[in-house]
Amino acid sequence: MCRRGRCKFSESDLSGVDLQGAKLEGATFVTCTLTGANLRMTQCAGAVTVKNTSLAGADLGGADLRRFNFGGADLRGATLVRAVLDGANLCEAQLDGADLRLASAKGALLRMSRCAGALLSGVNFNDAVLQKADLRGADLRRSNLFGADLSRVRLDGDTQFDGALLTRARTWPRLTPEQQAAA
Repeated sequence: MCRRGRCKFSESDLSGVDLQGAKLEGATFVTCTLTGANLRMTQCAGAVTVKNTSLAGADLGGADLRRFNFGGADLRGATLVRAVLDGANLCEAQLDGADLRLASAKGALLRMSRCAGALLSGVNFNDAVLQKADLRGADLRRSNLFGADLSRVRLDGDTQFDGALLTRARTWPRLTPEQQAAA
């Protein structure tokens, strides 16, 4: 159902759907499956996902996702290259293996998100909150982490920060080696 540009999708299987370039500002997705959907260049500012919505493997490259509430959404293996995620809520989102290269995530909330093996190189995380995020195996090379909150993030020997801007990034408190080792 769409009213005044605010679409509502409830318990919809939109797997593989092509919505490239669609205007979905303020849309709501409740218990929807968008696995493998083409959402490239969509305008989804202020949209919301609720209750077990899956965007696993979806292509959101270049999309306007400012202030999008992805809280707890499944974005494993999704492509968000050059997407604009400024002010977005990705708390507890599953981003394992996702590709966010060159995206903008200024002020985004990624608290307790799972980003294991994610491609995050060149992402602008200026003032983003990544507290308690799982960054094991993530590629953060050349990312802007200026003023970002990286307290208690989970890292491993495969996490890459080469060339990343870490000025004013908060890294305390840190997990102990024992806490890092715990799954």
